[in-house]
Amino acid sequence: MGNKTVRFFLTCCLVFVILLSIAGMISAAGKKLTVWSILEPNENLEFNRIAKEYTRKTGVEVEIIAQNQFTTRENFMADAPAGKGPDIIMSMHTDTGTYAISEMIRPLMITDTMKKSYYDLAFNSFIYGGKTYGIGYSVESYGLVYNKKLVKKAPETWEEMFTMAEKLTVRDKKKRITTYGFLVDPKNFYFTFPFFSAYGGYVFGRDEQGNFNTDDIGLANEGSVKALTKIMELVNKGLIPRDVDDNIINDLFENGQLAMMIYGPWYFSNYRASGVDLGYEPIPRVKDGNPTRPFGTILGFMLSSFSKQPQEAEKFLDYLLQDEIQQRLIESYEGQRVPLNKSVSQSDFFQKNSFLKNTLDVNYQAEPYPNIPEGAILWDVIPFTMDLLLNGDLSVEKTLIELEMVMRENIKAMRE
Repeated sequence: MGNKTVRFFLTCCLVFVILLSIAGMISAAGKKLTVWSILEPNENLEFNRIAKEYTRKTGVEVEIIAQNQFTTRENFMADAPAGKGPDIIMSMHTDTGTYAISEMIRPLMITDTMKKSYYDLAFNSFIYGGKTYGIGYSVESYGLVYNKKLVKKAPETWEEMFTMAEKLTVRDKKKRITTYGFLVDPKNFYFTFPFFSAYGGYVFGRDEQGNFNTDDIGLANEGSVKALTKIMELVNKGLIPRDVDDNIINDLFENGQLAMMIYGPWYFSNYRASGVDLGYEPIPRVKDGNPTRPFGTILGFMLSSFSKQPQEAEKFLDYLLQDEIQQRLIESYEGQRVPLNKSVSQSDFFQKNSFLKNTLDVNYQAEPYPNIPEGAILWDVIPFTMDLLLNGDLSVEKTLIELEMVMRENIKAMRE
């Protein structure tokens, strides 16, 4: 074969490849995807840039529509069946059960590449009925927040923390506390759950497929009794006021009158503005006991069952899950989200900033709050039963038995 023939053949191949590419772009032209985002404004700016880049590469138009986190579920349930919803929705993992039961979302095919690229939290928080309905973008949890002026080194165990809390509690001549060593709202189960998890308590167990089992409630087991007994010891010693709440706790910490608390990063800017040199570490563990696991909320991506372009939606989701895309989105919010992408968490952006690195350690211990509709029942019954305990009407054991009994009754009523 002569040189001219070879060149002609190669030219034909090149033209063929170009024509195929153009044909692909033409076939994609006119296709449009809609993504509902509950990210912050800066993140959405970057999200829109990413969407436009994707359009230039593929010809598929992608519209990012900002949504209010607290109304997204209601809007999605109403709009999607009417053909006005998104192809991809960003949502909290706690909506998984509700969406799956209503057939609003469809299961994802989790590949080995995804499993290697993301932490387990990104998947197990979205499991329902043995299927994975979402993949996590970020996790939000809480840890031990402390004032470095009062606490030189964060405690590593509960025992150390309780001893330290007593020593750091300061009283005036009238025995009134002027500085608290440690505080948590005893009525707020979201923040007291780490006590329960550390001693072996839990809300719902899981079956072999990873589904939450509502017949297996661990709120009155031996571990839960130990946990609530410990909380009440602090209350009965006067170290934690019976009527304290999150607002009071935050004000005390902001004013330098509190050494340690279990809380999240939501008001860090306020603390720093008030001159508090704060530290943030994982919640202490029980000595020789279970690891302490705070509740976590996972924000992730889901695919709508009502998408008219399901394959294109999957392709765009695959694009979003790439390491470099995740890095751009996370950095756009200046480290205020904890990524579930391993590459992003191991990047210099986090590893060279000691505070952000600690934030990773805090959040990766999280236990996803149950993603089933029955999980919401707990928030309705906890305040009532805790009031009975704090007012002296019930013992710890009877309080937890009452709590579990009311949970079971409400779950039964929900199913009827």
